[in-house]
Amino acid sequence: FVGNSTYLDDHGPPPQKVLPFPSQVVYNRVGKCGSRTVVLLLRILSEKHGFNLVTSDIHNKTRLTKNEQMELIKNISTAEQPYLFTRHVHFLNFSRFGGDQPVYINIIRDPVNRFLSNYFFRRFGDWRGEQNHMIRTPSMRQEERYLDINVCILENYPECSNPRLFYIIPYFCGQHPRCR
Repeated sequence: FVGNSTYLDDHGPPPQKVLPFPSQVVYNRVGKCGSRTVVLLLRILSEKHGFNLVTSDIHNKTRLTKNEQMELIKNISTAEQPYLFTRHVHFLNFSRFGGDQPVYINIIRDPVNRFLSNYFFRRFGDWRGEQNHMIRTPSMRQEERYLDINVCILENYPECSNPRLFYIIPYFCGQHPRCR
């Protein structure tokens, strides 16, 4: 060792640790967990970083028959890569049908906050300004629509006493009936 040289003089800067971006990603949207906001962010990111954002027009069909699973897997697998596919759908096992399993991402929400979000969404819709709550709950009477959530819980209204706590599990487990 001669002089004032440093490790960097001999070896240069350490290499950047960059994880490879997967070319096939499925964002498996769990209801009432902020997925609409995430999709808006993904739209911006797809334009900035040049990946194909594929959003499904089907929003409320999460359980699929075997044929529907095969068809969806085929449609997802043939999307232009790199892609990020997004839909509300229970986990799909691509390898079961001979396909390459894409990277899956999910976001879930605190169960109490998720329950609150669903409660108010069913009554008043969302920020899109649509009257979608009227479409989703056409038979809801005005007094039900404005029912205080505390009264709903304390007086054991069916909507508040059976909040479908395990609804999230099939998004991670899959299409098999045992996952429900």
